Amino acid sequence: MHLKLVALDAGMMRTVPKVALASREPRVVGMCYAAMCGLAEGCERACAELAANSALVQQLVLTSGGPAHSMGEAEGELLQRASELFLVLFNSAAATGALLRCDGLRCLEQMAASSPSQLHAARARQALHEHRGGFT
Repeated sequence: MHLKLVALDAGMMRTVPKVALASREPRVVGMCYAAMCGLAEGCERACAELAANSALVQQLVLTSGGPAHSMGEAEGELLQRASELFLVLFNSAAATGALLRCDGLRCLEQMAASSPSQLHAARARQALHEHRGGFT
C-alpha cells in the first residue's frame, strides 16, 4: 500500500491516463490500463482520481464495451486490460458513479454477456448482481 501512495504522490495517476488518452497504439494504451489497474486495485484514493478524469472514464467504457469478435492480438489485449480496469473501478465506491454516468451499466451488461474472458464475464455478472441489490 505504501508503494501505491508514493506512486500517487508522484503524479502517476495523472500522467499515465494522459498517455493512455493520447496514444493511438493499442499496446501502449493496454500497458497504461494495466499500470492504472495495479495502482487502483484496493486503493479508493486512486480509484477516485481515475474516476475524476471524465475523458478516461469515457474511453474506458467505450473500449470495455466494444465488440470482442474479429480482433487482432493487440486489440484483444487492450480489451482485456480495459475490462480489468473497468471492473476494479466499478467495484470501488469512489468510481462507480462516474462509470454509471458514462453508460457503464450497459458496458457491464455487454461484458457479462460476451466477454472473451470467462473470468471477466463472471466478475461482470457478479458486479451486476451486487449493483442490483442481489436481484437479477
